[in-house]
Amino acid sequence: MRAVGHGIDSYDGGDTGFLNTLYPEWHTWSPEHRLRFGYNAQRTLHWFTKKNPKYWETMVSRGLHIVHYSSSPKPWEIEPGDRRRKDKLEKIWWSVHDECLRF
Repeated sequence: MRAVGHGIDSYDGGDTGFLNTLYPEWHTWSPEHRLRFGYNAQRTLHWFTKKNPKYWETMVSRGLHIVHYSSSPKPWEIEPGDRRRKDKLEKIWWSVHDECLRF
């Protein structure tokens, strides 16, 4: 990726467009050759499963490595004291952020 990265245009200007350009046939690959969900869990899935919290806990949290904050506002855009900072994923983000600052 690093070797060809500068020569590839991303149709959306971001990582998704870059990866789709680099691997245009990814959707034809067998599941074991695809990135598992826990490496690109969309924050919006957490919102859509609030009515069934066991789904998130059972299906996502065990293998969760990366939460993709693709929607707005991003956790780092939410001012201290804003009620939206109290959401579960925002709390996790701020906890990891604060822990990283200690190093």
